[in-house]
Amino acid sequence: ASLILTIDRQVQAEVETILDRAVADSGSIAGTIIVENPRSGEILAMAVVPEFNPNAFRDYKSDAWRNRIIADCYEPGSSMKAFLLAAAQRLMQALGAFADHRVNLSRIESRPMPPV
Repeated sequence: ASLILTIDRQVQAEVETILDRAVADSGSIAGTIIVENPRSGEILAMAVVPEFNPNAFRDYKSDAWRNRIIADCYEPGSSMKAFLLAAAQRLMQALGAFADHRVNLSRIESRPMPPV
């Protein structure tokens, strides 16, 4: 059996820079980013903040030893947003509505659902 790594060094470096900046700017305690090739499913980059160096694990608290992307559970709403966006993009492309338009996601507000 073979293990083939698909991480792109340049994409990984850029994603780590973007995530570090976003976590610092927002005052968050943690953040994650995954960049995936939608055609092949290959993971091109995966970044987690706070970072953990396994060569110096004694320098970290034990809860920092995990990769949050792989080990943590996420609410269905959070993980489904990417699929909803992909479906909307596919529909807009099929309708010819996606010529040179870009969607500014920073203007979209996230609000909690009202109780049922």
